[in-house]
Amino acid sequence: MLAKLNLNFNKQRFHRVIKISGNVAMVCLLLFMAAMVFYSVKSRLDGGIPQVAGRHFFVVLSGSMEPAIGTGSLLVVKPTEAEAVQVDDIITYHDGPRTVTHRVMDINSDGSFITKGDANNVPDLEPVAPGDLVGTVTGIVPLAGYVINFGQTRTGMLLLIFLPALAIMALEFRNLYSYATELDNRRKQEQAKGGNDS
Repeated sequence: MLAKLNLNFNKQRFHRVIKISGNVAMVCLLLFMAAMVFYSVKSRLDGGIPQVAGRHFFVVLSGSMEPAIGTGSLLVVKPTEAEAVQVDDIITYHDGPRTVTHRVMDINSDGSFITKGDANNVPDLEPVAPGDLVGTVTGIVPLAGYVINFGQTRTGMLLLIFLPALAIMALEFRNLYSYATELDNRRKQEQAKGGNDS
């Protein structure tokens, strides 16, 4: 009898863990979908990578900063005054129409920066003017840039929003099915109990 009670207790605990895990997964999917929708809409409206909470987000397209920053990484860049930049900081700056992220090797007397990609053998040809500075890199999310770039495409928007929506619907269907089964089992138990009382 004790083994049967223990088995039922473990079964209930297992179902509770599964239910909680499903709810956590659903919340994560909802947050992911909301972030993708926000990011996609904001970037389309702004015509570029958006600024969120005072930070800029950039996708790394080349390997010039490897191994510190890999291709496809998502960079979090904090706007920074040129005077606050120090040697060895990783900065993001405008180089004509391009945006570049390299490490500061030296600071000239006029405040311009000598930069170099970690994977490059020589420093960049032109110093970076303080006015071209976007900010310093404060965060790196490896490979997330691939997801962001993919999310900018039509197919990506469909897959990154539609598939999580289907997963949420499947989780909800599973919850409804479990609830309906539980109600049905209770009803049967009450009917059996009522039949035994007569």
